[in-house]
Amino acid sequence: MDRTTTEAELSFTHPIRQIVLMLVVVVLVALGAFVAWGQLSGVFLANIWLNGFIAMVFIFGILACFWQVLQLMQSVRWILWVYPPGSAGSAGSRAAPFGPACGLVAQPGRADADFGIVVAVHPRFRRNPH
Repeated sequence: MDRTTTEAELSFTHPIRQIVLMLVVVVLVALGAFVAWGQLSGVFLANIWLNGFIAMVFIFGILACFWQVLQLMQSVRWILWVYPPGSAGSAGSRAAPFGPACGLVAQPGRADADFGIVVAVHPRFRRNPH
């Protein structure tokens, strides 16, 4: 059985499709609420404080999801700035200021690789404290 090994190439893209899908869902929920308001208004208005609080938490959750996606977009923008497409993994001079921080991350093959950045922060978490 002969297998060829292909190296996977990392690809970072902006989550435009996810944002569009989120907006479509928000519009559909708003449209459904508008259509059902006539039949459900009596139930909603029966306990306006509780149902208003539930609606507020729902809206806050939606805004938090959009905030997370916007943060993700900023992270992708930064990664693409440091490692431009076609750079084949070398960041060049843009990543030079981050050189000292590279020692904080555990390297594959080291005994403490599964502890990651905690190893450099606190020596108590090292496997071999000597």
